[in-house]
Amino acid sequence: MGGLTQNQVIVNPDAKNLTINLIKPDGTTFKTIKWTTATAVAGQTVGTSQSNNAQWILNSNDQADIQTQINTQLSGSSYQIADNKLSASQIDNIARGTFGGQVNIQLTAVNTTVPSIINPQIAIDGNFREMEPLTGVDSEYGTAKVTFKLGDQSKEIQLSAGDVAAQKESDKDSLVYQLKHMDGTARKAAVEQINADFYNAAIKQYSSKGVVLDKFVGTKGSTYSAAELGTYLNDNLSTLTTPKYPSFDADGNVTYKTVTLHLLMGDIFGGTYGTPTGALYVCDAYKPEA
Repeated sequence: MGGLTQNQVIVNPDAKNLTINLIKPDGTTFKTIKWTTATAVAGQTVGTSQSNNAQWILNSNDQADIQTQINTQLSGSSYQIADNKLSASQIDNIARGTFGGQVNIQLTAVNTTVPSIINPQIAIDGNFREMEPLTGVDSEYGTAKVTFKLGDQSKEIQLSAGDVAAQKESDKDSLVYQLKHMDGTARKAAVEQINADFYNAAIKQYSSKGVVLDKFVGTKGSTYSAAELGTYLNDNLSTLTTPKYPSFDADGNVTYKTVTLHLLMGDIFGGTYGTPTGALYVCDAYKPEA
């Protein structure tokens, strides 16, 4: 008896685990997950086959648990499973795996480049205490409604620049026709007020055609300097142009004008990529023509 030795039983600690290797796009392993269930049996397949379908499936709870564990491991990294969800082929791959074996899951690189959306604002005559957001419009004429009265009329008129442009000047209800048929003194006062109103409405809008506000990009969470933002704005968004607005002469004739809004380079600050940033534009307050 003294010459006998007891056989040692070696237990594989991973016999009831499915090893899930998360594989980077370059083919190397990024992380490994050891996944199991309370009912796991070594050598048993993880999922089940379907008699009417070549696709293998997972128990819904198992699928949710595996997906959650994978996403937890990938959180904050530069990799992901597409849309953070297991694809049908990945589910099939895992389901065909066996406890004690391993499967590979392919990862995709996360796009970490994000834009800082630029929000234009306007300061009229350099009044920085009353800055207002600029509204982009893709129409040729201004869309903001202007409300006014003609002479001693009690009825208010509400028109946008686009409304005025769409009117037939020979129509008795058109603004041009009504101005031309006012007496000189009343027309002069009306023209001055209407021109100011349409100008002030115009400078709160900009023509958005061709204006791109989401191309100032960088790595998400990283910072940029005021100089970097300033260079981008100066190269790409140094000016904005208002949509057309009506301007009337002393006789009631109308022409259509625009205002160029100029970027204020002295009011630019650094920030973090992925968060919105502002761009301040300036223009003159309305000045009546001589």
